Amino acid sequence: MKRLLIFGCWCLPFLLFWSRAWGQEYDGLSEEEKWELRLQSHLLVDIDKITPSNVPVLLERKAPIALLVHQDSKKQEELIATIAAQHKDLVILYDMDTCEELGSSYNLIKIPKNIIESLVVSAKTRDTVLPMFKTAMELGLITVEKASSLKDSTLFNIWKNSGRKPTFVQVAPELLASADSLVGALNATRKVYGTLKSKEGLLYNVSFKDKKDILVQGLFSFPLSKQNSLPVFIPHKPGYYFSPDIIITTPENRDNIKEFVGFPLDFEYGLTDHFSFDTAVKNTIRKNDREILSNNIKVYNDPVRGTVGYLSEGAFVDAGINSRGSLQGSFTISGWIKPTELSNNNSILGKGDNFVLKLHKGYLTFTMAGVKDYISNTSKVPLNEWTHVGLVHSKVKDELYFYLNGKQTDKIKLIENYDTSDFNILIGSNLWQEFFTGYITDIKIWERELNADEIQKDFENTSANGFSYNYYLLIVGLGLIAVFGFIGYRVFNRFNTLPRKPTITPQEIVEKPVEMVSVKQDVQEKILCFGALRILTAEGEDVAKKLSPKLKQLFVVVLLNSIEGKKGITTKKLTELLWPGMSVQEAKNTRGTNIQNLRAILSASTGILLSFKDKSWMLELGDNSYCDYQRVQKFIEELGQGSFQKEDLEKQLPSFFNILKEDRFLTNIKDSWFDPFLERFSHQIIEVCTDLSAVLEIDDHAAVLYDLAKVMYLYDELNETALKIKLQILIKQGKLSLARKVYNNFTKLYEELYGDSYLVRFEDVVANEPV
Repeated sequence: MKRLLIFGCWCLPFLLFWSRAWGQEYDGLSEEEKWELRLQSHLLVDIDKITPSNVPVLLERKAPIALLVHQDSKKQEELIATIAAQHKDLVILYDMDTCEELGSSYNLIKIPKNIIESLVVSAKTRDTVLPMFKTAMELGLITVEKASSLKDSTLFNIWKNSGRKPTFVQVAPELLASADSLVGALNATRKVYGTLKSKEGLLYNVSFKDKKDILVQGLFSFPLSKQNSLPVFIPHKPGYYFSPDIIITTPENRDNIKEFVGFPLDFEYGLTDHFSFDTAVKNTIRKNDREILSNNIKVYNDPVRGTVGYLSEGAFVDAGINSRGSLQGSFTISGWIKPTELSNNNSILGKGDNFVLKLHKGYLTFTMAGVKDYISNTSKVPLNEWTHVGLVHSKVKDELYFYLNGKQTDKIKLIENYDTSDFNILIGSNLWQEFFTGYITDIKIWERELNADEIQKDFENTSANGFSYNYYLLIVGLGLIAVFGFIGYRVFNRFNTLPRKPTITPQEIVEKPVEMVSVKQDVQEKILCFGALRILTAEGEDVAKKLSPKLKQLFVVVLLNSIEGKKGITTKKLTELLWPGMSVQEAKNTRGTNIQNLRAILSASTGILLSFKDKSWMLELGDNSYCDYQRVQKFIEELGQGSFQKEDLEKQLPSFFNILKEDRFLTNIKDSWFDPFLERFSHQIIEVCTDLSAVLEIDDHAAVLYDLAKVMYLYDELNETALKIKLQILIKQGKLSLARKVYNNFTKLYEELYGDSYLVRFEDVVANEPV
């Protein structure tokens, strides 16, 4: 019995392997096994076309073999067995409902043909107009009909232009010999491959900036040629940002899978301008109303859209000097217009000679002077009706997208790259004084490419039904809620007047916060760095939510180099940290766009300024602004200078720890350049807390010491000083069971991290001399 058991254990790995490999359906494969299949090209032969005369030719092939079987092919078991014996990794494609019985005894993979995208290469197929894989199907098949079409350049170019390697190449049996060498060449070619995902799964319709004509459907692979340099992958999908946002292929990482995760951008990210009409024209984003020049604009209360601007007889708006930096690279413009008169050309928005959005005989048109009028003949704007118009420029694809009432109506390829000009934005006019006549409102500008869903969202958010009757229903509803809420509050208080005994938990061992010295009580704007980054304006808006990961990195890098007496960061050092590997010109353009976007978002604040002084970038904080990290560093500096008497220290420490115990420093920054900052700061905090623990006494400062231990745990989960402090405080308060629980959690974590037992007993920790 014992021998039988040993034999069974010895055989188990082999049995598991065989059960996985023999007769395995594609859906049952692991992700690693699926990738192995996707990256291997196979010769595909229809089993019904195999005859005794060509079986030897098939068996001699060196390339991996796949067979296409049909409903009536189940009689071919013997033939399948013969081929499977020679080709150990045989793949079966089947076009019937099920293939459970077929090949169940052989080492093969079975795939239904309906999950494979198919292309056909015929004698009429030209190298200049090759078919491409375009769907989200994971596997691809190329059927070659004629010997004259069987060229290595055709297969390689389909692979290169699709971003997907052909998994199967189907040929007639008489073409097996010549096709074998071509498939072998495909498999011998080095490649790069990877995935594009979101939290919901694979992410589709993604392009790369140097492969702008290829739309990747979640999975990609590209051949590497000896002539071309190793590729740089910068994924792009309107409305998304990616982490990582760039991967540079190197000889060392060439064979690693490249994985990108896409995250939806906040709808208002990149929104730099929103022109509305109240008593006057206002830009609610830049808040630079003083520099906006309004020329004969009249404001009316429209029954559908509320307060709107009316332009006639040469009326227009000059958006001011700050608008000169707008409309760089990719951009989106949306707005509501109601033309009352049409001439040949009526300008909606103009900016110098390279940008004019207008109506040409009623059709939405984008004009680049001296280049072309891009007239959208499918985007007709009616007279005397409110229409939501949108224009999107994609710098990545060099394309324009036109929208009416939330729906895309046209796509036009630019014949020359768009280049901005250093002029003010004009609403209702342009450099040729082609004035708009009619009503206009809610003109918005994003310095990014919105996708179709976002345009639809903008249309719906500001739709014509959003005012009038529904608006008043909303006001009435809110009023009723307020009235009944007030009545309920009074009734609740009337029956709730008995005093209640407060409940105290161990986490609530805190003293009443005391503001640290020199912190103003009336600060209106705050930069909060403990926990996730928050940038709060005077109105309480957290503009950090509008920052993409790259803009967040830019802000943090400049912030960290503007505190502790630092004088900022040079452009060269900034580029090395955030845009390594880019060419000088590409880095300059990318850096400039990011700095402009960051400044636009920070413009919501009056006291937080990104400036360039003495050849360095730095953040300047006004008198009404406060940064918790700056205050912590100032306190540590004063502490090191011995600036506090013990009595003052007792007053200041609660507020000091209230800041620090919020969370770790900048928890949402995970980049490698940030590691040295975090490591130095962590050591600094641990050192300060250790020094303070030596001068504070449990009898007099229990609450402060409890917070001190909590802060030490944030930066060192296995800090023994913090453990000792916490246990001694809890035992002194008579909470022995809770102290035991804290100790047990500590020992478990110690074992998980070090793989060894913690040798100091609970009794020894609590028996030590007081802290």
